[in-house]
Amino acid sequence: MHPAAPVDPLLFAAWWRGGAEAELRDVLMRSWDPIGVAGDPAAADEYDPYLLGLVGLLRAGASVADVASRLLEIERSEMGLSTDPADPRRSAVAHRVHAWHAAPSPRRAAGPDAARCDGPGR
Repeated sequence: MHPAAPVDPLLFAAWWRGGAEAELRDVLMRSWDPIGVAGDPAAADEYDPYLLGLVGLLRAGASVADVASRLLEIERSEMGLSTDPADPRRSAVAHRVHAWHAAPSPRRAAGPDAARCDGPGR
């Protein structure tokens, strides 16, 4: 279990609402964006259905390769895309997601009010 994502359900919920959700959303939108919607404000939540699943993988000890595999599975099975399984960008995104989870966040540590003040982003 990684210390960035608390085990206790109430602490996890506070961690998630306190900025973790927005941070991961931002990482996926800026780095992954397989359907190319990053420039559309109306699509800001496009990848939200995959956020908790990715965090669940990370909390279970997933490797970078595991995260990259899950991203490929999402692209192909859930989005219906014909993506190249060897695309190096996916591995780079998996590294970013893994690093995001491993790194403490000053914004999250400051609590929900800090998360609302500085907007999403890493």
